[in-house]
Amino acid sequence: RLAFNMRAFPPLEPAMGSLEPLDSYYDGAAAADDEKAEQEALLKRTESRALKSYEKEECHGALIKLSSEDYERVYKSEGGGSGAMQGYEEIIVTCVPYDPSHPPVRAVAFRAREHVRLPRDPCPSKRYMTIIREGAAELGLKSCYQQWLEDHPVQDPSPAFRKLAINSMVFTITLSMGLKIRIVSHVQSWLLFKMYVLPTEPKWKQILGEVAAAIVLLPTALAGFVFKGLLEASGAMPPQLKRWVKMLEGE
Repeated sequence: RLAFNMRAFPPLEPAMGSLEPLDSYYDGAAAADDEKAEQEALLKRTESRALKSYEKEECHGALIKLSSEDYERVYKSEGGGSGAMQGYEEIIVTCVPYDPSHPPVRAVAFRAREHVRLPRDPCPSKRYMTIIREGAAELGLKSCYQQWLEDHPVQDPSPAFRKLAINSMVFTITLSMGLKIRIVSHVQSWLLFKMYVLPTEPKWKQILGEVAAAIVLLPTALAGFVFKGLLEASGAMPPQLKRWVKMLEGE
């Protein structure tokens, strides 16, 4: 299934997409004769619950054929590999074409690695889900699947909170990626997920959750605001960081 269970940065970008094996995958491994394959599959099994399930528990999409060099670049750019900062691992999936005259195809897909895999899907951001919805429409995926994407809840924070979160992320990501100091982002992420409130909850709960999250974000947001201002004033803003900020701001 298409899961939104890769830990990100709530409530601005709570989670990213991932392909999550269904129970039938593990049940099949348990019935296999190959004991090694069974153990490898069962060791990777973790709880993963959808916020809003598609009626058939399957993922629709497109296959892209890449050279080994291009695939390696895509994999790394999407957070593949190993280590604390890497988000995806590779899994093999069976893809069944819409056209029944074409045989199924085995392909490589990305699954959230265990250390960033959430036990239950939070909401993807409106920005992130819009990209998926537009891609589904462009590909001409089945209308029932597109409707599920359209109906799926999304996270859409207020403009003021978005600015606060972006400034905080500028600071924490600079610490994590540039100075390799990750304790601040780890503690902050733990606190934010503890007080995360789904947009499907009553409005008063959402307001309380946003206020609590703003209190957690404020110290790093102030530091990020000053740091970003200095970079912009000196013309030393790294192009990648500049593109990333504009993307989150929706520009």
